[in-house]
Amino acid sequence: MNVSKAVARAQLIPGHMSHAELVLLSSLAADLPTGSRWAEIGTLCGRSLMGVGLAASENTELVSVDVNWGSERRASVSVHDVFKELASTRGESLALHALRAASHRAVQTFRDHWFDVVFIDAAHDYESVNQDIQLWLPKVKPGGLLCGHDFSRDWPGVIRAVNELLPQRKIQESIWMYRVDPK
Repeated sequence: MNVSKAVARAQLIPGHMSHAELVLLSSLAADLPTGSRWAEIGTLCGRSLMGVGLAASENTELVSVDVNWGSERRASVSVHDVFKELASTRGESLALHALRAASHRAVQTFRDHWFDVVFIDAAHDYESVNQDIQLWLPKVKPGGLLCGHDFSRDWPGVIRAVNELLPQRKIQESIWMYRVDPK
């Protein structure tokens, strides 16, 4: 599915991601090579997960981590609905995994350098964002991308943690992005 259609569908899911941010994430997913791995830490109802999942390249592995996975329902939509739709739309070209766990527990499931992209959008306080960055950064492949949502004045803890730990990051909309050294 092209990025425009993926974004249009994702915008029907309740959430806090803007149109421009959905375009950015969906475009990143579409540009990844076949067989890539993407983790989303913090899923809520699955708005960004839908955009990424519909736009992702063939044979992408998409992992959703949320301590409340599936229990959040807004406008009669939960991430369970998003998973069902992605599974029926993408079939075997997208491997979906859900982990109902705290970020600091879920990270132990994966070996270092496993993911091409890790997108952090869970708790937004300084301590949690700081911990998520430190825990998930080693899980990103050299040349991969660690990124997250809500780099905005509404979330000073996000700004502080990202600025302290990733001074070389780039900001687009309220998404912060850090390219891991390709070594």
